[in-house]
Amino acid sequence: MADQDEVLPKAWNAGPGSDLAPLPRLLLLLASSAALLLSGPGIGPFGPWSPLLGVSGLALWALAASRTGPRRKTIEWFAGGIYGASLMSWVAYITPPSVAWIGIGWGLYYILAGTLLRRIRHHCGLPLATALAFTAVEALRAQLPTPFGLSWIRVGHFSAEFEPLLGSAALFGVGGVGFLLAALGGLLAQFAQAQSGLVPTRVGGLPRLRDTVWVLGLLMFSLAFGWTSGFGFSPDSDDFEPGPRLLLVQPGIPQERKQELNSGGGGLADLVNLQTALTLKGLARESAAGSPVDLVCWGESMLPGRFVHPGLRAAQESASATDAPEWPDWDLPDDGADSFVAYWTAREERLIGDLRAGLFFETVSEDTRGLIEGVDLENARALFAKTGFAAGAILYTESDGRVRRTNAAMLWDQQGKYAGSGWKRHLVPGAESLRGLENWVWARDAAHLLMPYTPDFRGATETGILELPGEKRTWKIGTAICFDNGYEDVFLDGVARGEADFNLVLSNEAWYQESQEFDQMIAMSALWAASSGRAIARATNSGISAVIGPRGREIGRLVSNGKDRAVSGTAAFTVPVPSKTSAETRTFYSYTYTYWNALWLLAPLLLLAVSELLGGRPYRPSGGGTSPAEKSERSSVEF
Repeated sequence: MADQDEVLPKAWNAGPGSDLAPLPRLLLLLASSAALLLSGPGIGPFGPWSPLLGVSGLALWALAASRTGPRRKTIEWFAGGIYGASLMSWVAYITPPSVAWIGIGWGLYYILAGTLLRRIRHHCGLPLATALAFTAVEALRAQLPTPFGLSWIRVGHFSAEFEPLLGSAALFGVGGVGFLLAALGGLLAQFAQAQSGLVPTRVGGLPRLRDTVWVLGLLMFSLAFGWTSGFGFSPDSDDFEPGPRLLLVQPGIPQERKQELNSGGGGLADLVNLQTALTLKGLARESAAGSPVDLVCWGESMLPGRFVHPGLRAAQESASATDAPEWPDWDLPDDGADSFVAYWTAREERLIGDLRAGLFFETVSEDTRGLIEGVDLENARALFAKTGFAAGAILYTESDGRVRRTNAAMLWDQQGKYAGSGWKRHLVPGAESLRGLENWVWARDAAHLLMPYTPDFRGATETGILELPGEKRTWKIGTAICFDNGYEDVFLDGVARGEADFNLVLSNEAWYQESQEFDQMIAMSALWAASSGRAIARATNSGISAVIGPRGREIGRLVSNGKDRAVSGTAAFTVPVPSKTSAETRTFYSYTYTYWNALWLLAPLLLLAVSELLGGRPYRPSGGGTSPAEKSERSSVEF
């Protein structure tokens, strides 16, 4: 290495375990963050080739993070924070300070990833160390509850448009896809080190052979598996059949208008009338095309008002003065709980009856009237009266004697009867949950400065399943609401229980204008669909409304005048559903995902434990002898 010392600048000529100067580290990590950011959905223009850029970003990260040196953690925190804050910059549309919080947290996870990489690379090659460290920290971030963790875009989501790799999620999920990409990045970094002479090799300029073999072998296996998505598991085979036809209604209401409604402002009739007109027009169009609709879908909280769960209604009606359900002081109805339940129960019956009859409320605006010009309203109304109806609404529920609101997906069957609800599982901190702080007056007052309600919603503990009768069978629908779209357990839970034929997401993303958040939602949906082997339908207020098939391939999305977001319209799609039993059409990942997540978290620790049991000898590339730096690593590992 003496000759290399004379040729290369000292800051870059650092072998394993030796120092890397702050400036080169900063440049490498900033370049890595830029590459990863451009690989993300909705940001870079690379489409199916995004995984390649992502691998390059991971390689740059491995080159920098695997090296010791001054200010390494500060620089990692800064570069990681820049990446996380930029990736989720759309949060600024709601609360700009949250972007800084996300950047701080993301940076801390980057420190952890770098520390873990520097520790375990002494016991294995750089490809495995990179894959283990990056995947473990991403898994930890996804598993910890918000605001301490955040299950959002992971590097595995970069493959959302690359179908061969996307299909391998049926085997090992988004974590496995990310593990593969990180391993490829580590291999590329090792190759760069070998080319520069920073790592001794048996064959000059080539990385360690066994690392090359296992990484490329894993890549070939994943691609081969992805083509068939699970040993012949394919929606084009006899395993799947056409399911219900869904009409996705996207009114494109600006969030400012929705907030006005939540604050008690005018325009409630306009909101209902617009969605009703779109529904009637869409039903008439599909009927004329000979493709009748089975289920009309409105987005998250797009059905205004308050609704009462049958369980709360029964508890309230049968309660005595001593065992009545306990309402929170800040949400106790002014006219009493009994009157509240009676009023909103009666209102639900009238509202749903009028909606399914295709009736409009109060004065119909000119814009809404223009939507139904030329539509046979009598026929369209008759169609709506025979169609199932799903919509997002605020639902009051009772559990263990306590009343709470839920952000729910509610279903009424083809006869207009209430057929069940599914509640949001993962609540947005500050907007839907204060994690107990709502019991303090000062916390409620602070929340009311930003919103006209107390964020004290109840979250579900499992994915709700709605049952929609069909001519030949009853379809079982797993439910998710908005933020749930970022969590794989919501989509895998119903499949693991053998209950979900497909999953339905009701969402409102008008908060985020026309940002990359929309594309990130679609990318996550693609991975969850491929992982679970179940189609996902998304009905949203402002986009993107779409159906993604059980292999993760998009079947179609609502597009109006060339735009898929912030537009008004409807689109109908037939959802593929399993033709066989759930056990016969489950992906491998759908019943092993808890074990995979445990593996990603524990694998680096197990590697360290086994290495220590075997004497703690550090990994050394083949040939080249032992450098002074490597000798010092045997007794003291700096990380």
